[in-house]
Amino acid sequence: MRGDARRRLTELSPFRPPTQTPEPVETGAGGPGFGPAVALLALVLAALAAGRRR
Repeated sequence: MRGDARRRLTELSPFRPPTQTPEPVETGAGGPGFGPAVALLALVLAALAAGRRR
């Protein structure tokens, strides 16, 4: 009973590590799935920096 409740808790927990990665591991950091995310992040950071400067 106790182990079952703990298992259910870990299944519902938002902080658990993902069971599978969305992109294949062999693509590495420069993979096609990683590029757009980095570009978007850089764009957001640039917009924030520009907003702070004004």
